[in-house]
Amino acid sequence: MMDTPFVLGTRGSTLALRQTELLMELCRVAHPEIAFRVRTIRTAADRHPGRALDQLPGVGFFVKELETALLAKEIDAAVHSMKDLPSQETPELSIAAVAQREDPVTCWLAGTGSPWLRSPWCADRNKQSAPCGRAPRT
Repeated sequence: MMDTPFVLGTRGSTLALRQTELLMELCRVAHPEIAFRVRTIRTAADRHPGRALDQLPGVGFFVKELETALLAKEIDAAVHSMKDLPSQETPELSIAAVAQREDPVTCWLAGTGSPWLRSPWCADRNKQSAPCGRAPRT
């Protein structure tokens, strides 16, 4: 076992932590001689949970702090959803691996006025960054 653990940086959201756990399981199977550890990093999106994403400053508000930690060598790798990466890549960094994806076709539809739309299972449309995510559903 290596003395220094390999540190995976991630956000503290339930999704990010679960993605990181799944990746760590794969890494441990492939490299049992390496100790892996998670470091949770708060991002701009985490610090402003009530704001609509189009109201947050700049770009990369889900990943900027992860990138900064990578560049400062505070973490060895970052685990994050591809959907939230900015379209402009940071030149000093690269996407080193992409885990196998689960079935992406699962979806759920509900009619306008459905009581299910008030369910905690439904995302707050005002927090979605894409304008179409905030558009009324007809």
